[in-house]
Amino acid sequence: MHPDRIMEKWLPEFKKDKSAPLRDGAQIVESMTDRDKKALAFMQLLTVHMLDIQLHVQQEVISEKLDSILRVLSIQVAEGASITERVRLLSLAGLDNVTIAEVLNTSPATIRSLASRSRARGK
Repeated sequence: MHPDRIMEKWLPEFKKDKSAPLRDGAQIVESMTDRDKKALAFMQLLTVHMLDIQLHVQQEVISEKLDSILRVLSIQVAEGASITERVRLLSLAGLDNVTIAEVLNTSPATIRSLASRSRARGK
């Protein structure tokens, strides 16, 4: 049976008494045919997957926005300072070499070298 037909067939039963306890819904499900139950289970599974996809998309959007904020803030770090000082400050802030390289528009190898020199001078 098509999912829309199941909704047409069973939804009026749920709508009759909006204050009916949940067990009435369970009774309706129990009275369904096996085919209707399978279709209902499929619809529930599909709904869960759709919610998972929406959550994943929202997480990606949030991550992209946070990355943009990180870049804007990182650009402002010690604006007049040397690249070595900026690398040191961004490292102290917890950014990894790849992210620092992206922010400062250089390579991770350059960042590693500058960070290494900075640590050697600090000892």
